[in-house]
Amino acid sequence: MAKHFDDTDFGSSKALLAHIKERSDDLEKVVIIPPGSRRVYRSRTEAVVGEWQMMLCMIGDKRSVIGQVDARMLLCDGILDRMGIKIEMLGEDA
Repeated sequence: MAKHFDDTDFGSSKALLAHIKERSDDLEKVVIIPPGSRRVYRSRTEAVVGEWQMMLCMIGDKRSVIGQVDARMLLCDGILDRMGIKIEMLGEDA
């Protein structure tokens, strides 16, 4: 599990899609984070999630979190499915 993760703003949907395509070999899975989830770091709650988010889980434990608008765009675009990227819900048994 990653030691920490960052909220990531790619600046535009086009930039986010380009990042996903460029790093597709490194993208292990995405995890959908529902509102009300707690973000914990070193056994301490950092925040309570207020809206849907998505965590991009890269090989090597690097993680980035994107907001609801970008997460919805990725899901609706279908790029994750076309690339065969696994999509999980937080807390789902894999």
